[in-house]
Amino acid sequence: MSKQKRPIEEVEDPTVHYTKRVIVPTTATESELNYYLNCKGADITKEVDLQAFEKAYPNDEDRLKFMRDLLLYQQARIGVYKDIKKRFPTNRNHPKYFELQTWKKANFIISQRVAKALERRLEDQISDLEDRMNEKFLEGKEADS
Repeated sequence: MSKQKRPIEEVEDPTVHYTKRVIVPTTATESELNYYLNCKGADITKEVDLQAFEKAYPNDEDRLKFMRDLLLYQQARIGVYKDIKKRFPTNRNHPKYFELQTWKKANFIISQRVAKALERRLEDQISDLEDRMNEKFLEGKEADS
């Protein structure tokens, strides 16, 4: 989806000694509204993540560094899930075995799958950003020659 830049106004504020830049609220375009209406749960989450990354880190290199750090964190989370799972008893005679199996199905497995899905989505977003950065770099090299 191509993003439309929102207009920015410079507003003189007598309470401060500088000019404030204010984003002028606008209604979404028809195509933008249709895009959101066609988004499923995972699609809107992905779009929100991408916009949040861009808002928090406008510079591509800073964004990429943060995303890689976040990926490292996600991988550490998955490692912790694996460590916890290893500590569960495998002997059916253990007094907590069946209680843990029930809890694991109701709680643990879902949380673990969400963590893995977040890791995969982040890996995809990093790959997409690296591809865009490479395209920009190659376009710049072609323009120079």
